[in-house]
Amino acid sequence: MERQNIFRNYVKRRDIIKTVQNILKYLIILLIVMTAVGLVIITNAELREKYVWTTTVFLSIQFMTLLLYMFLNYELKGLSIIIPLMLVSGYLIEYAGVKTGYPFGEYLYTDKLQPQLFNVPVAISLSWVIVVVSSFLIVFSENGKNLFAKVVYSSLIVLGLDLMLEPFAAFINQFWVWRAGFVPIQNYVSWFVIAIIFSTLLYRLIIKKSIRDDKSSLLIDYAPYIILSINVVQFSIINLMNAHYLSTLSGLLLITLIIIVKKRGRLEV
Repeated sequence: MERQNIFRNYVKRRDIIKTVQNILKYLIILLIVMTAVGLVIITNAELREKYVWTTTVFLSIQFMTLLLYMFLNYELKGLSIIIPLMLVSGYLIEYAGVKTGYPFGEYLYTDKLQPQLFNVPVAISLSWVIVVVSSFLIVFSENGKNLFAKVVYSSLIVLGLDLMLEPFAAFINQFWVWRAGFVPIQNYVSWFVIAIIFSTLLYRLIIKKSIRDDKSSLLIDYAPYIILSINVVQFSIINLMNAHYLSTLSGLLLITLIIIVKKRGRLEV
C-alpha cells in the first residue's frame, strides 16, 4: 500500500510538472508573438494610444512566465516568501518615490498604465520582479562561488535595463513624467542599490531543486534569457527609432558585457 501511494504521488507530481511545462511553453510563444505585434503598435502613434492597456497584460504574462519557470527549478517555500515580498516592496518603493521624490527623484505617473493604486500602477510591481528576477536567474545559473560578483553583475544588468527603460517608458510612452524634464542620476544609483538588495534576498531565500525529474526543452530552460531578450530588443528598436541613442546604447553595452563575462566563466573568485 505504501509503495502504491508513493507511486501515485510520483505520477501526480509528474503530471503537474508536465502541465506547468506546457503552459510555460505557450506563454513564451505568446510573449514572442506579442513582442512582434507590439513593435508594430508602438511605432504607430494612433495604435500606441489605443492599445496602451496591453502593456499591463504583457507584463503580467512575463511575470507568470518567470513564476512558472521558478516553480520548476526552485523550492516552493522560498518562492512563497520572496515573490510577495518583492511585489509589496516594489510598490511601496514606487509609492514613496511619487510622494517624496526619494529614492529616484521627483516624478509622477500619468493615467496611461492601469489599474492604479493610489496613483501608482500595479504593473510597476510586476516590472520590478521581472527585471530583477530575470537578471538574477541569468547570472546565478553559473556555478561560481563569488556571491559578491554575482550580485553586482546581476544588478548591473538591472541597471542596463533601466537605462533602456527610461526613454521607452517616460519619454516615448509617457507612463511617467520627470519633473526636471530629464532622468536624474540618483534614479540609476537607486535602481542599482535596490537591485543589489533584491538580488541578495533572492539568493538567501530561494533554494534550487537538487533533483529535477522532468525533461525540459530549450525554450523552457532559456526562459529568463528569452524574457531579457524580449525587453532589450523592444527597448532598443523603439528608443533608437526615436533618437534616444546614448541611454539605449549604454544600457545595451552594459548588458552585453555582463553576459560575455558570465559566459567566459569569470564569476569565480
